[in-house]
Amino acid sequence: MKKYYKTLIIISLLIIAIVIFKDSLITGEFIISKLRSGEDLNVIIVILAGIIDGINPCALSMLLFFITFSLANDSKNTNIILLGIMFAIGTFISYFLAGLGILKVIYLGKYITNFHIIIYSFTAIVAFLLTYMNIRDGISAKKYDVGNIKLQLPNKNKVFIHNTIKKFANLRFKYLVSLLLGFIVTVSELLCTGQVYLATMVTIHKLDASLRIAYLFIFNLGFVLPIIVISFIINKGREVMDMTDLLFNKLFIIKYVTAVIMFIFGVISILNLISVL
Repeated sequence: MKKYYKTLIIISLLIIAIVIFKDSLITGEFIISKLRSGEDLNVIIVILAGIIDGINPCALSMLLFFITFSLANDSKNTNIILLGIMFAIGTFISYFLAGLGILKVIYLGKYITNFHIIIYSFTAIVAFLLTYMNIRDGISAKKYDVGNIKLQLPNKNKVFIHNTIKKFANLRFKYLVSLLLGFIVTVSELLCTGQVYLATMVTIHKLDASLRIAYLFIFNLGFVLPIIVISFIINKGREVMDMTDLLFNKLFIIKYVTAVIMFIFGVISILNLISVL
């Protein structure tokens, strides 16, 4: 079975590429041509937003739990890098589809009177509120006062994800299961990880269709990058518990950086609101 793992990964990546680039392939326009000069700053902001969102403890803690559980059941035959890559692919597919759904809902909203005034006002309010909440959570995290951190995965979702991992992680085809778990876990975490994602979708929704897809693709690459990096680090011999402790100890930094990102999106929403008034 091992000799088919690389083939499985290649096929999965090809499927993702076809789904993402199908419009470009049909029209003869490639995504890279849409990232023309003058838009580099937007690309940087979007990929940084994706990386920051991907470093979210909601996303990474479940990966670490999954790796720990897999190693405990079959450490000798577990390829951590492959496990992480497949988990990342499942996460990418799930988050990308969620992004398409959000963009579709926003697109349909254009038929509502004064829609852009409503959505930019709403986004600005939510962004500034989340800025405050992330700063407050950062202060609590710095004091290791986890109980007062408000923006985290609900216990009900944590229990569901843990039970799902325990149920499926020790199956024979663990790498295929890893992809499916990445998909399921990401859906369960959307309420926790979606704050930056939603703000990004609102910001890019007025762009050309191909450019929206490009930015969506870039954001999701940033989102899964921490998953792959952590998998490589653990594979190099770093203990999972060390990574968990590092994530917990630096949680306040993640919260503060997220606050900065949300503040930026809030300012962008205000500027967009002014432009449509």
